[in-house]
Amino acid sequence: MVQITINIPDDLAQRLEPFQAQVSQQLELGLQEFESQQQPSNFLDEQEIITLLASQPTTEQILAIGSPLPTMLKPGPAYAKSLSGQG
Repeated sequence: MVQITINIPDDLAQRLEPFQAQVSQQLELGLQEFESQQQPSNFLDEQEIITLLASQPTTEQILAIGSPLPTMLKPGPAYAKSLSGQG
């Protein structure tokens, strides 16, 4: 384990004092949150969702939103066939 020294505001030091034993965990959680905020999001905000729904999208357009679905959530062959109008 590496020991580091940092300068922080007095009020933050007071807030961290009760959690001295968990400071490394707090830093890890904070860093994870910070990193996730730095990455572009595939999620739509509320206004984008309202706009999308108001446009009356097709099933295919809805399924195409965001990142690919996990394998266990992908429609089966029969359902995919019915979506394409072949069923």
